[in-house]
Amino acid sequence: MASDDIALLADALSKTHVGDGELSFKGLGLKLDDAQSVEELVRDIEQFRGLRALRLEGNTVGVEAARAIAKALEDKDQLQRCYWSDMFTGRLRSEIPTALRSLGSALMTAGARLTELDLSDNAFGPDGVKGVEQLLKSPSCHSLKELRLNNCGVGIGGGKILAEALIDCHRKSLAHESPLRLRVFIAGRNRLENEGASALAKAFQLMGSLEEVHMPQNGINHAGVMALASAMRHNPDLRVLNLNDNTFTKRGTIAMAQYNQVLSRITVTKLKQSLVTLDREEEYVDEGKKGKGPERDKVRRESGCVEREKTPPEWTPPQSLMPPPEVHLLGPRDKSQHCSAQYNSAAPLSGYCV
Repeated sequence: MASDDIALLADALSKTHVGDGELSFKGLGLKLDDAQSVEELVRDIEQFRGLRALRLEGNTVGVEAARAIAKALEDKDQLQRCYWSDMFTGRLRSEIPTALRSLGSALMTAGARLTELDLSDNAFGPDGVKGVEQLLKSPSCHSLKELRLNNCGVGIGGGKILAEALIDCHRKSLAHESPLRLRVFIAGRNRLENEGASALAKAFQLMGSLEEVHMPQNGINHAGVMALASAMRHNPDLRVLNLNDNTFTKRGTIAMAQYNQVLSRITVTKLKQSLVTLDREEEYVDEGKKGKGPERDKVRRESGCVEREKTPPEWTPPQSLMPPPEVHLLGPRDKSQHCSAQYNSAAPLSGYCV
């Protein structure tokens, strides 16, 4: 490594953040190609006692550099949170699984018990999922609470691998009497489609512990939506479900409305740009009103979307905040038409075009 490069690296590492058990190299823009390029970074990791969180996002890590970092992690048994998003910019897709295997193997060797794993914005595809498959199946992930894989190009095949890994992790964790209780799952923009979503739905149903699920922009249509809706019935603590920009159609809309009936803690259901038409929005509202929960439902309509939020029953909005007599809508079927919906506090919203 040239002396100028070493100087630049030293300057970047001087901006490293340390505190609360967290060692952060976030956003330094380091190009870490080999063992020599990570010498100072590795030294910082090795000397950090009680390491609980490691942030490497916003840098680019090659295979040899990953192996050197992994070596430094092999005795970090207190590590719980790995923020490793946007970590392979400019790397060949074939390099990424090898780098991930090295890092995952180090965590398993250390006996770390992860609670958060963020690998978002790494375009690693199905092969990248294979790179973390063994880690996800290992005792190091029996304690996992939050898994973020947003914008990774996982695809149908990767979705199936991920689902099987989570199912295997849950099965093994049950045998150890410490069942996997994943609370947050984020996997937007991954082209999961119906097969990937349906495979993950099986894992969600088994875990039954989810509180937030974000899967927007995945090319899921009614078959996948119905599988997810069925799985969510087994997750009674679910508060947020984000399926924006998928294709519901009538069957998917009704299935999702029915799932809302049985979940008492749901606060936000996001279905923006999911081809929920005006008539289907009304069916969503009608089905949702059949639930027995004490909450008052607030439904906000936009072009091709329903966003449903529950307001706690003890809060009653003052008259000044009540909806106006007429709410203007723009339906998704013909955006040139001006649609309007009459508000009636005692009945579901109804729509007509003018």
